[in-house]
Amino acid sequence: MNGKNYSINGLRLILACFVVWNHCALYNPAGNFAVVAFFAITGMFLCKKKSASCDGLIKSIKRIFPHHFIALTLVLLLMVVGKKHNLCELLPSYLSYLTFTSMWLPFRFCEAINGVDWYLSAYIWIYLFLIILTNVNKGTKIALMVFYIATIVYLGINTSDPYFFFRFYAQTQFFDVLLGFLIYHAIQNDKISKVLNPQYMFYLSVILLVLAFIANDYIYDIFWLNSALIYFVPVFLLLYSTYRLDECDCIMKKILSNKFIQKGGDMSMCIFLYHFAVARTLLNIVPNLHPVLIFCITLTITVVISYLCNHVIIMISRYCISR
Repeated sequence: MNGKNYSINGLRLILACFVVWNHCALYNPAGNFAVVAFFAITGMFLCKKKSASCDGLIKSIKRIFPHHFIALTLVLLLMVVGKKHNLCELLPSYLSYLTFTSMWLPFRFCEAINGVDWYLSAYIWIYLFLIILTNVNKGTKIALMVFYIATIVYLGINTSDPYFFFRFYAQTQFFDVLLGFLIYHAIQNDKISKVLNPQYMFYLSVILLVLAFIANDYIYDIFWLNSALIYFVPVFLLLYSTYRLDECDCIMKKILSNKFIQKGGDMSMCIFLYHFAVARTLLNIVPNLHPVLIFCITLTITVVISYLCNHVIIMISRYCISR
């Protein structure tokens, strides 16, 4: 898994669009699936030893933090200007999300501001946990895993803090990263693609995902099944086949490798971070607008904001380096 995989990068844009749709309309299972797939993709590329390192973590934070800061501050200002919240009330939450510590703090310190920032908190802590795991012996690894599982179970059953219930779901994203590890090793072994053509496997995964979306509605209350079981096989097949599409000459590869899709894939994290502020603002201004229109307008504005912010950050970083 060396270099850029164009099909996976194109898929990132589609996953980001699923998350945007999830926040522009009523709940839909596509948002849950997209988060599972994002974490699994993270696992795929962290599985290389060089990726799960302190240097890799610092590079990730440097890449993510400027956009994270802008998006979080923008939402904070919108909430204060809209006079729905007091700045002093939101400041503890703002600081906890800004420092990626919201997953481990009491609810009163981490009331949701930007609805997607929990992802970054989980991402950073999982990354740090993986760095520790890769640098200890087998016995310590087992002890750490037991401690981690016991912690997330405790967070899940601690009903004195209502946010802990959701936090258990967020913490279990670690197992989605492990799913990414399995996909990585399957790609390295290259036995599955000899049995089933990647293109047909991709179509099969789409069918399984549709079935998973239907099943999700029936067992939504059993929230840990959403990530752990329902999407396990579809996400595995989807990411494995999508990665292998780069080696094929098929219509799906051409679609995902399109230059506009690729630019969107490069900005997928920015779209993920900025869209929530745009969606919430639109829903407050025009609450009766059709969800499809809200989605289209939100996605368009978010892409423009992502593009502009990305270029501004690049210009500032280049200026600082030249100084």
